[in-house]
Amino acid sequence: MERIGPPEPVPYEIIPQSVPHRISASEEAYLIFVDAVLSEECALYQLSQSLFVGNGWNTRKSEAVGWCHIQRTIVGSEGSVICMCPDFKNTDRCFHQRFLTGYGRHAFPFECEMNDVSNLTFLFSRVEDSLFGDTFTNHFSVVNHSGYNNVKNRVVVEHHGDNNGGGTWTCPKEPSASSCEHILRARNTLQQLLTCDPSAKDPSASGEVFNGANSPRSVAGIISSVTYKALPPPLWARIKADPCHPKVSAVRSPPSLIRLDSLSSCACRREGSQYDSTRRVEERKCIIYNLLQAYQSITEVQKCPACVYGYIGPDATNLGLFNFNNRTMFTLAVLDDYTAHFTKSETPFVSWVASTACRYQNYESSISFVKEKLFRAAWFSYARLLQLDEDMCCSRCGPTPNVTIWDGVTLSFNRKNLLSSLQPPTASSNISETKSSIKPEVALQFLIDRTLRREIVAILDGPVLCLPKECQEPRPSQASQGVLEMMARIRLIPALIQKLGTVDSSLSAAFNCWFGTALLFSERPSQAVHQEFFLQLAAEESALQFLNGRGIQNLRQFLQHPRRNTISLLRLCPAIFKILSIDFEILGTISSETFEVLKWVYIRATLVLTRLKKYDYPQLVPELIGKDDWRTTGTCYGMPQIRKRPRYPGIPQDNATDLGGVDLRGEGCQKFYSTYGKNRMTGGLMCVWCPHSVCYGFHIIPQSEGRNDVFSAIYTRWKKAPEVIVYDFACALQPYCMLREPEFFSDTLFVIDAFHAKGHTKCGHASFLTNYLDTNPGLILVNSSAGESGNSGIRRIRKSVSYMSQDRAIIYTRVFLSIWNRQRIRGMESLM
Repeated sequence: MERIGPPEPVPYEIIPQSVPHRISASEEAYLIFVDAVLSEECALYQLSQSLFVGNGWNTRKSEAVGWCHIQRTIVGSEGSVICMCPDFKNTDRCFHQRFLTGYGRHAFPFECEMNDVSNLTFLFSRVEDSLFGDTFTNHFSVVNHSGYNNVKNRVVVEHHGDNNGGGTWTCPKEPSASSCEHILRARNTLQQLLTCDPSAKDPSASGEVFNGANSPRSVAGIISSVTYKALPPPLWARIKADPCHPKVSAVRSPPSLIRLDSLSSCACRREGSQYDSTRRVEERKCIIYNLLQAYQSITEVQKCPACVYGYIGPDATNLGLFNFNNRTMFTLAVLDDYTAHFTKSETPFVSWVASTACRYQNYESSISFVKEKLFRAAWFSYARLLQLDEDMCCSRCGPTPNVTIWDGVTLSFNRKNLLSSLQPPTASSNISETKSSIKPEVALQFLIDRTLRREIVAILDGPVLCLPKECQEPRPSQASQGVLEMMARIRLIPALIQKLGTVDSSLSAAFNCWFGTALLFSERPSQAVHQEFFLQLAAEESALQFLNGRGIQNLRQFLQHPRRNTISLLRLCPAIFKILSIDFEILGTISSETFEVLKWVYIRATLVLTRLKKYDYPQLVPELIGKDDWRTTGTCYGMPQIRKRPRYPGIPQDNATDLGGVDLRGEGCQKFYSTYGKNRMTGGLMCVWCPHSVCYGFHIIPQSEGRNDVFSAIYTRWKKAPEVIVYDFACALQPYCMLREPEFFSDTLFVIDAFHAKGHTKCGHASFLTNYLDTNPGLILVNSSAGESGNSGIRRIRKSVSYMSQDRAIIYTRVFLSIWNRQRIRGMESLM
């Protein structure tokens, strides 16, 4: 029995650096295999605790060929590895066995949570064949229905075709058959995984189904490269906030020898993995890939004493090179070229690699360009090193913008790739504050009586009220439909005035003054303003949507000094500002009816706000600041985290996902989260933008978008809530935020942008940004569609991200949004 795990470090012979040493051919071949596995050139998947499947390996050509199954048996700290590849069958030794014996504990930890059920069918590889997503190449590991469930009793079924099972199916057990026992199992497994239904079957398949699906695990993540120094953004994307970097000239001719120096290190980054001039130095062949062709060169390496297989190599960035694994190097220009392409247009890795390969042929390169898997692995290693820390801040809006535009973007990847490290702002922890006193509140509208609100809407929602001339001499047979509807609305006014009097005399007096029957014989321009005022009082939204905390304070100042020069205090409440402007224009002062009804509005809004406020303004949590790593948490904002989302045990299902649907009572907004987080994908991306279309941050939504995403992101990052929050579902977000943190959000205006307002037919006008443009010119400059503009840009990477793992999706998204921001920031800087 062989011991599974890294071998103990062996003391190295001390040889002067001037005497280079070349490693043996067999060792060189194995190191090429290890690099290929880690960079996904040679696939290796763990199907269960003991079962693996991977590409075979052609040592002579150094390339992956076919598939083979591998079994790792563990007994305590010892075990054995059995492989079905030709090398193991002939010699009882192969590179797969050597890799899992020496490096398997690190690449595939034994303590991982994987089922050890070997009778399942696994879809372990799924690669898109077409840029349009029409066809795929799928590989399945299938066990025979009869016989022993061991590594020898498995086959790899291959499928080229669409998601319906159409196309070509092949099985090595029966190469000439278009359908067999193994293909049948694979066809059914494909439908189970695509539909998330364990009982699904392929309609064209028949027979017994002894099936199931598990989630294979790949060794590959984002691989640490030998190059480790931070890399500046490309020259065309740099901004003034970037630190100064020495200019690196373009690589025009390859260096014949790349030497080790004091900055050299191993990719493992362990203690003791730095270059030591007293240890033996070896020379290794490497290939440098440039934009037009590739070159062979020699690099110095040194065996790493801190890890199993690693070699210390030169960082090489001073030469304009990116050292991926001491064997494969890219010029920074090549990696920057892909960055430019995918941020400017939809450019998946596969299409860019294909076009670059054509370019190599056109320039008669003696060495072909790398395969898509290797380049993809190298680019992500490179992207991790990019310094993109200063670009989530608009040069005009500052570090914390007062006007924010929020938008959920359908940029998602498969849920099976979610990792436990994902930490969206919605996550609570043991240091989260618990606020037990906060409980759901009802009757927060200005008018509590639902019937009364509906009667006001029935009378005022429509053309301006006036008595038609043809009705002054009754001739009902000649009256049009519009006249009849107007008369029906007018007849309801006396009864409504009486009902308003039961709420407050100021309401009935104001309604009688503005809509009394005696005033309806002529159409007055001012009447539309008064209708809008009462319609907003009768809205289903909270009174604080009509008049927030800041508006309450301003209304109080005006009522204390009701003069013309104090009207401007109420520009953020257009309905009040407009009736006051008419009063002062016609009367030169405020009418008694207007004054009294505004006093009632002030008292009612103050009572609602007082009911909600139960805790003081939230404090900062200093120990949180600067501690989250966006690469693993999936939460990346220009501001550090300063609080944790509190717990509200008094609110049922407080931190639950918004499930979507409509208001079943038919009263509120009918446009409510109905299209997010479907088809086995994550919920998308929550982004925040400033009015100048600069993205201030994002986080991955694990399941589906909801109000909690916006609430938690603001609460955990903003010291003071933004003055304006523009959001597609602001009508639902405002009560959500005000119930939980009224002290924090009381002065915030929640509005729906013009693009999405059309779908909110049940919402009051106080929820629409367009309602505020006439009275608050500052909001005219707000590009409320900044989120939609960014969403349009993000569509370029939507397809690529949908097939990525979590860590890669986060990196890819961050690079795209950083480049997006930098282009806009550079445009602003050019005007300064």
